[in-house]
Amino acid sequence: MVRQPDLELILDKKGSTGMFTRFFFLSEDEEEFYLIANRGSNGHFIPEVKHADYFLVIKNRGRYTSESVVLRQIQSIRNVSSAMPLKTDELTSIENFLLLEPVVEKEKTKQSIPPIL
Repeated sequence: MVRQPDLELILDKKGSTGMFTRFFFLSEDEEEFYLIANRGSNGHFIPEVKHADYFLVIKNRGRYTSESVVLRQIQSIRNVSSAMPLKTDELTSIENFLLLEPVVEKEKTKQSIPPIL
């Protein structure tokens, strides 16, 4: 994964913004992997899940990428205390994940995350 510029997000607190660390990886099968910190400079990326430190989002998941296999692999990492799937239908701030969209620049073939201002 490659670190991207921090994601700036307008938080629920009026006039407050938070900066969130994020990473991106594009596989050969064009699966998009995003790792984003839940704790930012002034709050949480997903406030309903304050106990989570990071979120791993997989977009364009291929038929060979199994959620259960990825979850077991993450849980086997020594420094990971817990990992679980997220029930997105229960989140009110689910739209924050929409900010994790890559942009294909015309002059470059490599995808990158757009800056959020």
